[in-house]
Amino acid sequence: MSLKFIVKPSFAVMGIEGSGPAAESVSWIKPLWAEASRHFNEIRGEVVGPGWGLMSHPARFLDRWTDQGKYLAGWEVNQAAAARGRWSFWPVPAGIYAVIECTVKTYQEAMLLAEKSLQTDAHYEAAGAIHEHYPSTFKNPATDAFFLYVAVKKTLPRGES
Repeated sequence: MSLKFIVKPSFAVMGIEGSGPAAESVSWIKPLWAEASRHFNEIRGEVVGPGWGLMSHPARFLDRWTDQGKYLAGWEVNQAAAARGRWSFWPVPAGIYAVIECTVKTYQEAMLLAEKSLQTDAHYEAAGAIHEHYPSTFKNPATDAFFLYVAVKKTLPRGES
């Protein structure tokens, strides 16, 4: 497992939104994915990309979770799309991300490695939410790989402000 840094253009996701305690996230996120998958046909025509699990602070859009979190289980859509009915629309601005591949089984290990790497990296620091990117090859949660996208920003060289 290793981090790579990428610049990701802006994109948007339409999905089912929920929130709850960070420590209990598995219990309230899994039903969001179940509902989004069950009603996928309602937005199929708007989908232009892969699945995303977007995370946000409940009070500050796209900031990191604290003891509470907000999550959007959905798919990348045209940026001109709009929320409707049960579906929420989250626009994500262009940004720099530290990306790490993982599976459900290695999720926590990947998160810890990303955090540790960013704490010791002299060029980047965490700067926002963490998102889950599910490529089109992702079919089986028990075995298939996906990616964590950690929003980062470049740090200034020492002595500069």
